[in-house]
Amino acid sequence: FFGFILGTMKKKCTDDGPRTESACKKAKGACASTSCCPRSIAEQLHAEWAEKLAALETQDRHQFVYLMSQTLEKYAEKPSPEMVAKQDRLAQIQDELRQELPPDCMGPKEKFFYPEDGDFAEYNERNTAHVDSFLYHDEDLIDDLEEQGLMSRYYCTSPLCGYSRKVEKINFISHSFSVHQMQFIFDECLQKEELEGKTVLDVGSRLGALLYYGALFHEEAKMVGIEINPFFVKLQKKMLKRHKLAVNVIEGDVLGDAGSEVFKAANVVIMNNVFEWFTKDQSSCFKQLRRTLSKPGTVLITNPALEDSVDMTDPVLQNWVRPAPLRYPRSPGLEAGDPEPNEDFEALLTIHKYIVL
Repeated sequence: FFGFILGTMKKKCTDDGPRTESACKKAKGACASTSCCPRSIAEQLHAEWAEKLAALETQDRHQFVYLMSQTLEKYAEKPSPEMVAKQDRLAQIQDELRQELPPDCMGPKEKFFYPEDGDFAEYNERNTAHVDSFLYHDEDLIDDLEEQGLMSRYYCTSPLCGYSRKVEKINFISHSFSVHQMQFIFDECLQKEELEGKTVLDVGSRLGALLYYGALFHEEAKMVGIEINPFFVKLQKKMLKRHKLAVNVIEGDVLGDAGSEVFKAANVVIMNNVFEWFTKDQSSCFKQLRRTLSKPGTVLITNPALEDSVDMTDPVLQNWVRPAPLRYPRSPGLEAGDPEPNEDFEALLTIHKYIVL
C-alpha cells in the first residue's frame, strides 16, 4: 500500500519536497497520523483490518486470515505470460552472474574504503560482509553460502576467537540495487514522460543490475552504463550480448571526459552509492561531478540522499539541484503497530530524486 511521506530537512511534515533519510525515519511515524500525509482508501482499509485482526482471539484470527487469503486470491493480478518471461530472463541473468563472481561480488584488485564518519563509521573489515542485493536477494541463497562456509552471519567480538562465544551479527552491505528498489525507481520515482524515448544513465554500472532490469521491463527508455573497472565492463557486455539486450556500456571515469560526454546525452542519471565506499574524499568527487552533470532539467536519482553524502550548503554545490517529492510506501510494520519498520521499506527510504537546475 502506497501513500505520501513528504517532508523537509526540518523534519516537519510538509509537501514541499523529500527529506533526508534520517529525517524521514524520524518523522514517518508522526506522518501516519497527520493530515499532511493523506491515506488512500486502500491504506485506510489496511489499517482498519490490522486493528480488528489484532483484537481477535487466536482461533478466530487464523480463520479470518484463511478466509481473506481466499478472497484476495480472486482479485490478485496475475502477471502476463510476457511479464513472466521477462522475470525468468532476469532470474537467469542473476543465476549466471552468481556463477561468474565470488560470493562478495568484488572485482579483482578492486579498491575499497570503509567510511570514517557517518552511518557506516563503525563498519570495518572484521564486522562487515559484501552481500549483493541483486544477486543474493533471498534468505535461502545466503543460507546456501553459509552452509558452504563461504560467509557467516556473525563475527567474533573477542580476541580469543575459537574459544569465545561472544559474537554479534555481521553488517551486510551491497553495491547494487535490489530488484525491489529498481522497481520502485522505475515505477514510482520516474514518470512515464521521463522514460519514453529518454536516455537513462547508470553511473558506476558495476554488475549491470539496473541495465538488465531497465532493458527488460522498460524498453521505452534507452539504457546506458558507465563503469571505470574494465573487469565489470567486460562482464556486463558479455551478459548483454548473451541475452540480446540493447544497452551501451562505456568504460571510463565519470569524473573525466567520458563522464562529461555521457552526461550531455542523459535525461535521467542514477547513482547508487557511487563514491562512499570507493574513495576517502567524497566532497571533491561531488564538486567535480557538479561541473559535468550540469544540464538543466536532468533527473537525478541517488542512493543515499545527496545531503547524507556531502555538504550541499558548500558554495560549489549550492543551486546545483532541487529536491523532487517522491511517493514512499508506508511500512507494514508501522501500520500494525510494530516499532521496527519493514526492511524492504527501509531500503526504499534511502532513494531520493532531484532535478538539475
